[in-house]
Amino acid sequence: MHKAGMSMNFPRDVLFGPDLFQGFQLQHLFFTQEISHITTLLQESVRNSQTRKLLRLTAECLRLELGVPLTIGHTPYEPFEAYVTPCWYKTVWKFGAEHPLAIHEDYPDVQLLRAGDQFLMQAFVTGGFRGQELCWLNTMRMALKAISLADIVTADGRAITQQAYLLKHSNGLRDVFDWPRAPPGAWDDDFALLWRQALKKCFISPFGVQHSRVLLPQRRLRRWTECSVLNNWNWFFAEEERRIYCFCKYMKRWNIYVHDNRGKYCLSAFSADTLPLAANQLVTLAHRGTQRVPECPRHWAQCQLDQDPNSYNPMDESTPCIQAFFDGLLQSPRILLDKCILPSDGGEAIAQAIASGTAAAVSDGSFDDKRQAGSSAFIIAPSKDKGVEL
Repeated sequence: MHKAGMSMNFPRDVLFGPDLFQGFQLQHLFFTQEISHITTLLQESVRNSQTRKLLRLTAECLRLELGVPLTIGHTPYEPFEAYVTPCWYKTVWKFGAEHPLAIHEDYPDVQLLRAGDQFLMQAFVTGGFRGQELCWLNTMRMALKAISLADIVTADGRAITQQAYLLKHSNGLRDVFDWPRAPPGAWDDDFALLWRQALKKCFISPFGVQHSRVLLPQRRLRRWTECSVLNNWNWFFAEEERRIYCFCKYMKRWNIYVHDNRGKYCLSAFSADTLPLAANQLVTLAHRGTQRVPECPRHWAQCQLDQDPNSYNPMDESTPCIQAFFDGLLQSPRILLDKCILPSDGGEAIAQAIASGTAAAVSDGSFDDKRQAGSSAFIIAPSKDKGVEL
C-alpha cells in the first residue's frame, strides 16, 4: 500500500468495497483464500483423486481430535479451537463459523453409545475449562482412546472405572480408530491431578469419600444405543462359573481369570477359543497388583429402536422383486409416490438398457400457486425411440 501511495491505515470498508459504492474493489487475501479452500473442498470431495483422500484423512483426524461432532457452520469454533492442531481444514472450520454458511459432509462423526451419554470434551467445556487446561485434558483423553462418558464408566453406568480414573486405559470400545501415539512414560502429577479434578467437577458426586468415583445421579448412563459395543467389549463375567473372560487380541483367544478365596481373580493357565454362553455379563476390572476385582457387572441391555412409521425407509430393505419394492414405496409416508405402472416384462428390457447405457427418461410436472398444489410424473424407456408395453 505504501508503494501505491496509500496509508496502511486506510479504511478497510473503502479498500475492499466494490466500485459500485466508490470502493477500490481490492480482494481481501484471507477471504479470497478461504473461498478457494471451500471451492476445493466441494470440488475434490466428489472426485476420486489423491487430494480427496488427503482432505478426507485430515477431516477424519480432526474429528477424532475434536472429540465432538463437527458440522462446518454449526459447530462453534470457540473454545474448541484451543486444543485442535492447526491445519488446512481448521481454517475452513473457522471461516464457516464466522460467516452464515453451512457445509454438510459425508465424513463419519463420533457417536454416543448409551442413553444419557455425553462427549467428554463438551462436558469439560461446559465445566469451565479453557485454553491450556483444555488442551491437556484432550491429550489425556486421546491417550485413553475415549470419546464419550461411556468409554470410561463401569458396565452398569454408575461410576468411573478405576483404570480410567488412574489414566491407564478406557473400556476399549474405540480402539478400532487410528489414534495417535500416546506420550511415553507415566503421567506427571499435575496432569493426573487435572484429570481427576475435571472428572469430579463434571461427573462425580461431591458427597463421597476422597477418591470416590460414583457419578452424579443425572450423569449416570442407562441402556446401550449402539449394538456394536457387544462385539468390542473385552471383559465378560460368568457368575455361575465365577470366572472372568478377557479377549486377547494378539492370540485371538479368551484368557480365563479364576476366583480365589479372597474375592479376587487371577490369570489362570487355561484359555478358551470361544466365549461360553454362561459369560453373559459385561464387566470392568480394578487392578490390585497382579489380581483383578470385578466392578459392577451388568447384563447387556439395549434401547429399543423407534417404531415410528415415518422413520421407516423402504430404500433400506431388501425386496424379493421389483413389484414388492414399489409396493413398499407406495405404502411409505416418507415417499411421495401415488401410482406406479410396471411394463409387462417386469422391467427386464429397461434393466438391460440401463446396463448398456441406452435407457431414456422423460419427466414433467406443474405447480398451481393459487391452490398451492402440484404434481409430476416420469417414464423410463429402453431407448428414446422405443416405447414401453404396459
